[in-house]
Amino acid sequence: MPSSSRIHFSKTHYEVRKLGAGAFADVYVAVPKSTADKIRSRGKATDPTTVYDSLRRHLVAVKFTQPQECYANRAEEQLRNEIHVLTQVLPEKHERIVEVLGSHSTSSIKWLTAPYLSGGDVETFASLHPDCLTTSFVCHIAIQMVEALAFLVSGATSDNGMVVRDDWPCTVHGDIHLGNMLLRPATDGTGGFSNFPDVVLADFGCAKHDQLTGSKLTDSNDEYLPAAVFDSWRLASALLLLCGQSLAHDEAEGVYPVTKKLSGVQYSGPARVNRQGLLAVHRTAISMAKERRQECLMPLPSEVAASIAFNDVSDGDLEMMFCRPGNNARMPKRRKRL
Repeated sequence: MPSSSRIHFSKTHYEVRKLGAGAFADVYVAVPKSTADKIRSRGKATDPTTVYDSLRRHLVAVKFTQPQECYANRAEEQLRNEIHVLTQVLPEKHERIVEVLGSHSTSSIKWLTAPYLSGGDVETFASLHPDCLTTSFVCHIAIQMVEALAFLVSGATSDNGMVVRDDWPCTVHGDIHLGNMLLRPATDGTGGFSNFPDVVLADFGCAKHDQLTGSKLTDSNDEYLPAAVFDSWRLASALLLLCGQSLAHDEAEGVYPVTKKLSGVQYSGPARVNRQGLLAVHRTAISMAKERRQECLMPLPSEVAASIAFNDVSDGDLEMMFCRPGNNARMPKRRKRL
């Protein structure tokens, strides 16, 4: 039986099919009803393929909490937190952070929608294409994920010169791993490079403001940030995992200086850093990775790049969404027999 959250969501969206499940959440692909009905109505006299292609341009991913009772409390807490961080804490959007399109969060109903990203996650990509994990491509992932961390911690972006914003709510992700890095086809407006996809950081269920220790650095009024430092460590570990899985010709060996830089900051001791210091590490890591990405450039095979852009939601999936009972589809009423 659908949960109360799915029933509530079905009032405004058609569920297409289930995309996957994590430890605490289920993810479905859906289409807003108002958009889908309009496209379907206008397309009655046209080729069905045109209708399906139009519907695919409006797909969203929706996250619900897991229905299992043993996970219910933690699942609800994480989804509530993710909605709060992405819609209330972060004052701006960023191309490296998953975008929230819509959400609902009450005691009994919680859901969150984001753009549907056809490329899947980096963990799955690495298992399918270990020969594509070159120095250049892994450095590309490093660049875009460090940009995401710099934005979360400092509000630093390429547009503002990668500087710390004093009014920025220092935020940590708290769950950096390859499964939370999603791929999508790059565009000119998102810093595309070669034929590499964009990498987007997702799943903010464990995100929070960094808990400052109250301990200040010498000659500084800025406190150091242990949780933000741990995000950098976790990213370095994820990149090293990709290097270990690599079957590329260079085995991604050129990535190691970047991971060493990211993992070199510490909670305490001489390498301890504050927000300014951590951003300096981020800037250096980005610069190093960009240099290695260019020097060792090898584009992805064309068929692999095409697979990231391929939308695997079929025509049949889209047609069935109008017929599925739980979607409350507007089907023609049967005439009563006289």
